Amino acid sequence: MIRKFKTSSISERRVYLQPLASAFPCRLRLIGNCVVAQSVLPRPRLNEMIGVNVGFGLAIAFGVAISAKISGGHINPAVSLMFLSFRQLAPIRFVLYTLVQTAGAFVGSALAYAMYHEAINSFDGGVRAVVGPKGTAGIFASYPANHLGLFNGLLDQVCRGMIEVQLIGRALFMGGCRTAQRQSH
Repeated sequence: MIRKFKTSSISERRVYLQPLASAFPCRLRLIGNCVVAQSVLPRPRLNEMIGVNVGFGLAIAFGVAISAKISGGHINPAVSLMFLSFRQLAPIRFVLYTLVQTAGAFVGSALAYAMYHEAINSFDGGVRAVVGPKGTAGIFASYPANHLGLFNGLLDQVCRGMIEVQLIGRALFMGGCRTAQRQSH
């Protein structure tokens, strides 16, 4: 397999590299989850959530930068769905990207849990809760606030996903324009 991989053409290697390049940035979720853990576990004031925003923003920026040239910067199944809907991604690649992105995000979250397992146990006494004063599930996923109903929670996630896709799409478009401009000179 190794010998065949070394002698294969660049286009054949991209078949293997593109999904892997899509999965690696999802593991950068580790950075975001660790930032959230640093914010949630000591229960700081609410205005200190800016660190979470900056930390996750940097993780996303690094993920897109790492994978943009190889796989197109798909760091989220919503981004891959956007590319599929504009026929910029084949359906089989969409399924493959979604699987490896989910696996990469799971690995990142599992690593964050392994790193903060003792701190989480100390914080909640080993009794896991999704929400409430000792809720720690928010470190690994977003959950609607207590006052938010099912429809508004779904709307929140859809709108958040649309904004993310627009920002990543714009960044990839601008990066593609700059690359094309450099290649034409």
